[in-house]
Amino acid sequence: MIAIRDMSKWFGEFQVLKDITLSIPEGERLVICGPSGSGKSTLIRCMNGLERHQAGQIEIAGTPISEDGKGLAKIRKSTGMVFQQFNLYPHLSILENCVLAPMWVHKIARKQAEATALEYLERVNIAAQANKYPHQLSGGQQQRAAIARTLCIGPKIMLFDEPTSALDPEMIKEVLDVMVDLAAEQITMICVTHEMGFARRVADRVVFMDRGEIVEAAAPDAFFDDPQSPRSKAFLAKVFSH
Repeated sequence: MIAIRDMSKWFGEFQVLKDITLSIPEGERLVICGPSGSGKSTLIRCMNGLERHQAGQIEIAGTPISEDGKGLAKIRKSTGMVFQQFNLYPHLSILENCVLAPMWVHKIARKQAEATALEYLERVNIAAQANKYPHQLSGGQQQRAAIARTLCIGPKIMLFDEPTSALDPEMIKEVLDVMVDLAAEQITMICVTHEMGFARRVADRVVFMDRGEIVEAAAPDAFFDDPQSPRSKAFLAKVFSH
């Protein structure tokens, strides 16, 4: 579903991603973890062209992302992204946020788009908030609304960029519960997160990054119980010491 080969990315003179090669089959649930500044979010943003890579290749569902951005429109029709800060339109109701892309990008009739939106809002347990505005919802509700909005386009791939990092601790569980439910389906999921319990429970594979490189990739049990890299071991020791 996703093939990345020898991909590199610079911000000015600073190389944030170094020769990344990663293959993600259809339906895989991949968690990307690592210390702050390791390039995790940049990598996932390159997967839908929010950041442009300068070397190597990225191919999504058979469509390459060229360095000039060709292919992005097709890729984004089947790729959804959930951000740290929700990114809901503040002047639109939750329902309006959810029907916008299906109607304007996928040309779905409003009645059908609203029915689908309400179905997904029900699924993430906020259907009662459909006519409210984002500022009237808690952070956890806003993030669940953002997930519902993404599901409304019928994505084959869902990208999550630290979806719980902006939430209070008591709101994290409600968002993770929704993501655990989604993981039972055949949507390809790539999630950048610091939630190691979620990674162990849901992931098919864990990728550990540090200093712009993929240091280790393994099944969750192998990664958490027997990490092979000293950098992985040091990271996990720090995470689980808190």
